[in-house]
Amino acid sequence: MQSKCFSYLFAAVLLAGCTTYIPLQRQQTAHISRGADQAQIDRIIGNATLSVSHRFTANDQQYFAKHYDLQTGTRQQMNMRCNRRRVCTPIFYDIPIYDTYVVVFDQPSGTVFTWGTLEELSRSPDDAVSSIMPALKASYAQARSKQ
Repeated sequence: MQSKCFSYLFAAVLLAGCTTYIPLQRQQTAHISRGADQAQIDRIIGNATLSVSHRFTANDQQYFAKHYDLQTGTRQQMNMRCNRRRVCTPIFYDIPIYDTYVVVFDQPSGTVFTWGTLEELSRSPDDAVSSIMPALKASYAQARSKQ
């Protein structure tokens, strides 16, 4: 009886220590617009888990960036489960695929300057966006290394 109670207590402590991870979905990003403030973006993004946030400077302008994991798709993986009679059954399951998604806010106004995956922003035809990408990527790498 005592070991059973200990097992339940141990399981409860483990579950309480877990945090919920919620990736950003493409449908949420469709509602982001230039000029929106951080409160509006937080409402749009909802409870998606923030990966990292950081401040950076580019072209003598201050920016604040929030990065999320955007679920861009899934891939299917297969494992074989075999019983004692050597009869094997394939087990298929989906593994999500993520890409880094960033929302960049102009400072001090706190309004959205640009948003998208790092790849999308790097290929942006807008010179103002593409010119900040080297500084954004360097600052992002530095912020990730501190985690």
